[in-house]
Amino acid sequence: MDYFFAEPKNWILIGLALFFAVVFYAGAHTIIFKSLDDRAAAIRDELGRAAALRHEAEELLRQYAARKNAAEADAARIVAQAQADADSIRREAERELAADLQRRERQMEERIARAERLAADHVIDEAEKQRCPRLEQIGPVQSPRQQHHQAKGRQQRHRCLERDQRDQRRQYDRQRGKPARAL
Repeated sequence: MDYFFAEPKNWILIGLALFFAVVFYAGAHTIIFKSLDDRAAAIRDELGRAAALRHEAEELLRQYAARKNAAEADAARIVAQAQADADSIRREAERELAADLQRRERQMEERIARAERLAADHVIDEAEKQRCPRLEQIGPVQSPRQQHHQAKGRQQRHRCLERDQRDQRRQYDRQRGKPARAL
């Protein structure tokens, strides 16, 4: 046994066993176990808070996803409505353009007919002058009744032309949004 106590390693082992016995007797193990239990409880609490935060984050993610889907649906609805409005405006503009073109075509046809009548009257007058060149020198040989009817026809044509010009000016002003001129 002398051999056992001669070894320094054995004395270290005995000292260590005595240290643990004194620490165990003094109640240090309860303090250590209590600190370990406290540490485990703190970790459990942190895990609980982390789970609650994760649940809250998932709920926020679901809410934002729903908002995003609603915003996309609203955007699609707005785009569809804008497209429908644009188509409606385009169709209305086409109708107005067609009506305007028809009105202008009718006006041009009326102008052409009027010009044709005036040209025909002029040709007839020139033909009469060519048939009897002395009439130019002498003047027209017409009865007063014929002269009256001819003058009255010219006055009516003149008034008709003035009225057409006045109507065209008013229509032009209305299209441009200007107030009507006093004539």
